[in-house]
Amino acid sequence: MLAESKRKQRQAQQLANERVIADTELAAIESLVQIQTAELQRLNAGRDRIRELLDRHVVHAPFNALVLMESVEIGQQVDPGFVAATLVGTDAYWVQASIPVGQLRWIKLPNPDQTGSSVEVFMDKGSGNSEKRQGHVVQLLGNMEEQGRMARLLIEIKEPRKKHKDDPSRIPLLIGSYVRVQIDAGILQDVIAIDRNTLREGNQVWVVDNENRLQIRDVVVRWKMNETVYIDNTLNPDESLIISPLRVALPGMHLNPVTITMDASSVRSSITRKP
Repeated sequence: MLAESKRKQRQAQQLANERVIADTELAAIESLVQIQTAELQRLNAGRDRIRELLDRHVVHAPFNALVLMESVEIGQQVDPGFVAATLVGTDAYWVQASIPVGQLRWIKLPNPDQTGSSVEVFMDKGSGNSEKRQGHVVQLLGNMEEQGRMARLLIEIKEPRKKHKDDPSRIPLLIGSYVRVQIDAGILQDVIAIDRNTLREGNQVWVVDNENRLQIRDVVVRWKMNETVYIDNTLNPDESLIISPLRVALPGMHLNPVTITMDASSVRSSITRKP
């Protein structure tokens, strides 16, 4: 519209110079051009102001993030303190794991001189398959689990959403999912693994000595896992561990042991009382 008015202004100026139209008609056309020019300048100023506001109100997350929830629409006016979105950082995820307090002594906690124990984290993918990621212990939380009264550890997993180029079926870890963890508790030295039923009441074991007599021996339990108990090795080379039940167990009682070889490195004894 402004371009058309300027064209008419040029024509009117030429006609006014030739005395074809009156100067008042030329003045009216020039006034219209000035009005339209001022309106264009106003619109341009408003456009620049809007662009400036948009540039000032673009929100940039200060970290790599995943949008879990957003509650704002295009053009919506918001007030200070309005929660427009919920973000979660994707550089690392934290897993909370609960363990018995008695097992904390086997967990390596982080300090300025060392990192925490390494951890393998497994997330169920269905059909018996699981997604495995590597992590490490970063913190022992200061309070215990309310229901189970267990200690709580925080485990950090780096790049939890990264896919492996050699495994296109690999899925990212999902926020809120339940996982299974295996924490590296180090290596137990000079221990033997026994069935849980072989450990008698009061953390004792029954042993057959070199004279085939019953010895009731206190042991230190180092670790328990499922149906297996790891105890300090208190057996002498010529002694055997009793795995069978006895109706009466008296120290020094003479026994008639029957040795059962489980494998090349494990020998257990099934015991019957000698008449």
